[in-house]
Amino acid sequence: MRAWLYAAVMFVIAAAVYAATLRPGQDWGGDFAQYVQHARNLATGRPYLETKFEHALADATNHMPASYPPVFPALLAPVYATWGLNYTALKLVPQLMFLLAALALFALFREMRATPLRAAFAAGTVPLSGLVLATKDQVLSDSTYLFFATLALLAMIRMRPSAQVRSALLVALLVILAYASRAIGISLVSAVLLYGLWRDRKSWIYTSIVVALFGVALAILTVTLYDSRAYQSQFPIDIRAYLRNVAFYLREPASIWGGLPTVLRYLMVGVSLPLFAWEYVRRLRTNPTVVECYVITATLPVIVYSSGYSARYLLPVIPFFVFYFVEAASRLRWGQHAVCGALAIGAIFNVANMEKGPYREGVDMPEFQQLVAWVRSNTPPDAMIVSWNPRVLTLYTDRPSAWYPQSPNQVEGYLKQIHASYALIYKAVEEDHTLLRPAASAPPVFRNAAFELLPLR
Repeated sequence: MRAWLYAAVMFVIAAAVYAATLRPGQDWGGDFAQYVQHARNLATGRPYLETKFEHALADATNHMPASYPPVFPALLAPVYATWGLNYTALKLVPQLMFLLAALALFALFREMRATPLRAAFAAGTVPLSGLVLATKDQVLSDSTYLFFATLALLAMIRMRPSAQVRSALLVALLVILAYASRAIGISLVSAVLLYGLWRDRKSWIYTSIVVALFGVALAILTVTLYDSRAYQSQFPIDIRAYLRNVAFYLREPASIWGGLPTVLRYLMVGVSLPLFAWEYVRRLRTNPTVVECYVITATLPVIVYSSGYSARYLLPVIPFFVFYFVEAASRLRWGQHAVCGALAIGAIFNVANMEKGPYREGVDMPEFQQLVAWVRSNTPPDAMIVSWNPRVLTLYTDRPSAWYPQSPNQVEGYLKQIHASYALIYKAVEEDHTLLRPAASAPPVFRNAAFELLPLR
């Protein structure tokens, strides 16, 4: 029981930081708008897939899929039903999930034989890392995935050969919930399969049930709510992209100390990477668990994702980097005190130097609210508006909206194909001026300091 006092202190500190630094509004990222639209559909009884985002453009389908996984919108739905488009309320969901994920990580690290102190510092570092502090105010599913994925790994480690069927049912449920939060959840079932083939062939009943149940759930989700096959085109074979991704992600543990000066945080990366590798290889050679397999299966898709890279993509693996680093350092003389002190200092600087206050550009801009009010009052419900950010525009205006080709030769024909009525020009987006403005047929029907709405027909 005393061990959980460490976890309680960790939870209270992180919760206090989150409450004190809550940022109003949202930036321009379109993913949050897609999640909120799904949540609104669930809250109001509309079909889950019913949005007014036009998917005629292939590139838009690749980067802005028609649907997102349903678990996070299902968590948002009751909040939306009660408070509507209130970001202060909506953000409580991802922030609470980060805090619950930290508790789940604490339990997992204890199961992996960390002392209460080391487990608390390793788990508590995650919600106060620079990466998570930059993400916590986004209405995104990262924290929901991290919570269910950690529970799934905890259930996998606690699996007993004498209760294979019961263990498999629980693990399969948690793996499905994780996948239905983010597509990277497929790495969990891959880890089960890899570990079963490599280290635990006697538990073939357990492995078979988990894989089979996940396959059934995957098929059902694919034909009903969420088809992750839209991402297939984003994995072309590209050796240069793989090398670029490896170089990028090797630097990303710096986010654990993101608030420190550049030289110091990369010095910490130089210290922590060898220790992480040492402990990881040691566990692989002595008594590997499914967690070591998961680190592999969750990292490989990120590396071979040729179409781009983002620090957020590494979030599922960062907690285990911290854990192995802490465990390795604690084997050295005075190492436990040193590593806990380094993590605590990093968290303090992360909180002190994180971005705070309203977003400089985003949905709360007065100019955007003026635009939304004008569109809702002066355009017909079926008016198609071409925009650099169609998902946000449809969320706020309830008008059809579409992205546009990034090639000048394709824009005019595409606008005719989708019967576009207006082009929205945002002064901060260069492509709006170079690609959309030439297609306009008349002066703006609406203009303010940030936006122009140009008629197309």
